[in-house]
Amino acid sequence: MITRYLLAARRVIRDTGENDITIVGLLEDMQMQGFPVVLPRVAVAWCVTKEPDEPGEVQGTIRTLIDAEVVNENPFTVNFQDQLTNRIILNLAGVVIPRAGTVRLSLTLNLPGNPLTADFAFGAALTPGAPPNPNIGGTFIAA
Repeated sequence: MITRYLLAARRVIRDTGENDITIVGLLEDMQMQGFPVVLPRVAVAWCVTKEPDEPGEVQGTIRTLIDAEVVNENPFTVNFQDQLTNRIILNLAGVVIPRAGTVRLSLTLNLPGNPLTADFAFGAALTPGAPPNPNIGGTFIAA
């Protein structure tokens, strides 16, 4: 299997009539007034192509990391439905960023003997001039 692309955004919309996807609000480096930050929704689009002899259904894991610390981990299942390419769209609700650092969404398909992993990363920093330990109770970014 190979990764064709991996994107993370506020929304991923799949048009079943045209068989295409639209990415809304691509996640990029962010500056926050304080931490923790809650992203109410994060959508991930991962396009994977498999070889004909590889399994049609595969278990996977998505991990959210801040720098090297895992802050969340969830399983998912991919079913290729007799196709060689699959656009995996995962919707995460309430993604918490507890502190400044590099946020990484790490997706893994658990292939026997050869797992496939792809990462999407963006920075989360404290706004310049903001106090290092603000007592504002964190930040909520509207969907």
